[in-house]
Amino acid sequence: ELVKAFDLDSSIYPYFKAGFGAGRMKINSESKDNLTYGSFNFELGAFIALNEHFDFELGYGYKQISYERIDINSEDTQYKSSAGTLYIGFNTRF
Repeated sequence: ELVKAFDLDSSIYPYFKAGFGAGRMKINSESKDNLTYGSFNFELGAFIALNEHFDFELGYGYKQISYERIDINSEDTQYKSSAGTLYIGFNTRF
């Protein structure tokens, strides 16, 4: 995952993250034992510094997963899923 934060000489530090992934999972199927998948994700957000030890984090993350094609009831099928998430967090640095 690539992460880039920007120092704007203020107490707000915007950032973005982007990454790719791949994996395999076991499935319960007569024709296959495993299913492979690929994923893409990105996040946009900002850290808002309260002081040198604490900050708030506001962001939005998006993830998409595409699974390999499989045969279900003699029909070629490919599943995809995606999700978007808004979040707020409180961080401490030590």
